Amino acid sequence: RGAFMLSKHPSVFNVRRSSVAVNDRAWDYDVFQQSEQELIHHAIDIFDERGLFSRYSIPMSTFCNFLTEIKNGYNSEAPYHNSYHAFDVLHVSYLLMTKCGADEYLESFNVLSILVAALAHDLGHDGYNNAFH
Repeated sequence: RGAFMLSKHPSVFNVRRSSVAVNDRAWDYDVFQQSEQELIHHAIDIFDERGLFSRYSIPMSTFCNFLTEIKNGYNSEAPYHNSYHAFDVLHVSYLLMTKCGADEYLESFNVLSILVAALAHDLGHDGYNNAFH
């Protein structure tokens, strides 16, 4: 089980983050083509953009540990219900809130709840559908 790691060079992280709004905030962003490192940065950017780290005093190390546990809680052998699917649902949830204007009606705690739920919604899924069971 590998942990997500952030670059030890904050300037590299800042350069990466400056281009996120342009490159990663679109409907055609494909999480399945991204590395795990890129997905962790994408999740950080989404939570940071929404002001969730500062509003709820979430340390970056805690958030990265949370994302590692999310990743490890998904079946990496599952063809669909895996951690990439979780990050895909996070991305789409973010877009639905921002592009469709839903966030105008949501408090920050609702936004936090939606984004956490998006990441964890299939946690522990065995990769089989109901017909299999």
